[in-house]
Amino acid sequence: MSLAWATRGKMRASPLMSPCTTGSDPVAPRNRVAKVLAWVPRLSFRVRLLGAVWLLFAALVAMRIHGSSIALSAKLWAPQQADNHYLAQPILKALHGRAPWLRDLLMAKSQAIRSDEWAISTMWSLAQFTHHPRFPVRNTNIADGQNMLLISWVPVLHPASLVRPVTWGYLLFGSQAGLAWLWWFSPFFCFTMLYLALEIVFPRQRFLPLLGAFWFCASAYPICWSHFPAYTVGFAAMVMVGVHHLIAARSLPRALLAALVAGYAAAGFMMQLYPPWMVPLAYTFTAMLVGVIVRDRTWRGVSPRQLTLTGAFAASVAVGLFGCFLLAVWPELQALASSAYPGRRRLNGGDYTLAQLFGAVYNFRTTRTAPIGSAVFNASESSGFFLFLPTVLFAVLLFTRARRRLDPVGWALLGLGIIHVLYCRFHFPHWLADFMLWSHTQGFRSQLAIGLVSIVLSLSLLRPDPAPKRLTLREWLAAFGVVLATAGFYLWIGASLQHIRNVFPKTVPFGGGRIPVAMQLVTLLIALQALLLVLGKRRIFAGLLTAELLVTAGNFNPLSVGFPPVEASPLYKAVQQVVEDDRAIGLDSLWLASGGPPEPLIGTILSTMGGRSLTGVHFHPQLSLWRALDPSDAFGPIYNRYAEIAYFQLPLADDHIKFKNPNDGSMNVYASPIHPLLRRLGVRYALTYAKDGSLTQPPSVRLYSGTDKPFRIWRLPYEND
Repeated sequence: MSLAWATRGKMRASPLMSPCTTGSDPVAPRNRVAKVLAWVPRLSFRVRLLGAVWLLFAALVAMRIHGSSIALSAKLWAPQQADNHYLAQPILKALHGRAPWLRDLLMAKSQAIRSDEWAISTMWSLAQFTHHPRFPVRNTNIADGQNMLLISWVPVLHPASLVRPVTWGYLLFGSQAGLAWLWWFSPFFCFTMLYLALEIVFPRQRFLPLLGAFWFCASAYPICWSHFPAYTVGFAAMVMVGVHHLIAARSLPRALLAALVAGYAAAGFMMQLYPPWMVPLAYTFTAMLVGVIVRDRTWRGVSPRQLTLTGAFAASVAVGLFGCFLLAVWPELQALASSAYPGRRRLNGGDYTLAQLFGAVYNFRTTRTAPIGSAVFNASESSGFFLFLPTVLFAVLLFTRARRRLDPVGWALLGLGIIHVLYCRFHFPHWLADFMLWSHTQGFRSQLAIGLVSIVLSLSLLRPDPAPKRLTLREWLAAFGVVLATAGFYLWIGASLQHIRNVFPKTVPFGGGRIPVAMQLVTLLIALQALLLVLGKRRIFAGLLTAELLVTAGNFNPLSVGFPPVEASPLYKAVQQVVEDDRAIGLDSLWLASGGPPEPLIGTILSTMGGRSLTGVHFHPQLSLWRALDPSDAFGPIYNRYAEIAYFQLPLADDHIKFKNPNDGSMNVYASPIHPLLRRLGVRYALTYAKDGSLTQPPSVRLYSGTDKPFRIWRLPYEND
């Protein structure tokens, strides 16, 4: 035996060698893990639940998993790779699966109806990455410059972004993980804040706040709107939580912390700038907060001096944060408020039938088969909540125990919910709608608040009875009366919806007739759940509800891992080369963009690639730009609006410029590509898709021709002046 082997053997056998001297000890990490696991059960249920929720969020972001339908946009710059990023793509490839039902089942189907996400807001976010410098407040690649702080889901390097947490992922981790952060932050944030708010509404209850937060976040309405509503609800719930703890705190440090939360959340809520959701939600959470304060007499024992001090601090935080935002967006906000659409639009309700509102129980079909072109009944607009508001109303009228389960919060929400429903169905006097600020919201947008009201009232029926006794014969009869009334109501809703939209034609199973068999089965299921609500059978009701929610919208959005990067596309490189050459001689030219699909607009794609596009989507009106093309202001009402703007070529010799509105939110511009007014604006390049139009004539020079898709870049016959 050699000396080396002998020495090694002695070292292993020596009792004097401590574990730390060998450099590693496999037992130590296991001991640390065991200590952590032993510590977890000592945490409260709330901490364990929310900790698990946010660990899941972190894992999804780290793996870059998202539910965006960006693949539909990516087909324009990476047609071969766009569909390869679905999470289930390896399974589809192994099964050679191309059937739509299989893609739908495996969440490998993008949703064209969600174009405001994949064709607009996500493209704006990516345009912030290709702008020089990155993440500007004013993106100069969108026509004459668009203020990006006005759009809540777009990353901007500005102090106001402190109150835009949904965009932090873009700023911290880049576009791929940033999209995953943006996608999941809204539902996770909403679940957390709504759970904490419902803990206040239902004290000493674990199950009801959990069920309520899950019910809202898993409903079709927030899911089919790409979780945008959940983000707004999250801030509203956060305001309620902060204000309640501010009033309930008995120590100054806690009160100051609550004031900070309330002020921060109030600023975040106001920055959403979408009154159709904000106004109904403000009434709903105010009713819940006031109901809780009246019920619990939260103000008792609070020092008036402390309340004044902390209230002033909360207001200062809100005013400071929102003021910082307001200073950066004031000119554009004024332009938006003065626009023909949506700024000057005034509404007074009566634009949504009861069949459409309560017909959301058929979302398992309507969100997949509703026509995309329908104004108020496409896949997103037809989405809603399972509303048991009628059951609660019938129970209050017929069932004594139901009335005992309602506290001041429940009574306030019941009255408010009825008013919301009436606003959906009937026109209110204009003076009343203006006074209550409802003139800024459509009736069908109120369903966000109606859904929340219905959820909280349903949870109120599920709370333990304060005087538990066996039901008497009279109470059983009353309970069955509630069930029959609910069944009759929803049977009428089904018949009305079938008459309006023919949701279940004869060509589908259980379809056809005035009340198809499918609607009869759904009515029986709702009647069963109404009975469970009245009897307070929480777990059975929750099990049925969870299955319904998962079947209805659980696989509506796709699941993808990342997306084809814009910077790797040939089109991006070609646009950047032209832009760099242009800047080298001191120019910052505008581009025309024509052709292509209606969504995403080629002008938006051009801005995403880093070119300065005349058209695309303008969140706020750019009046100085359009008035340069319309000196007489003849088309002012047409372009003074939020608009998705497309450009159409006229013959080279045509000296007219025309503007048209196909609908409230869109605009078409018609002009010759070499019109003198366009030249005066600085238009020197054009990007075309498929149809080149008059640009093939000799004065224009083709600089680029795409290899994957028919993109072409043209230099227009203008001098550098």
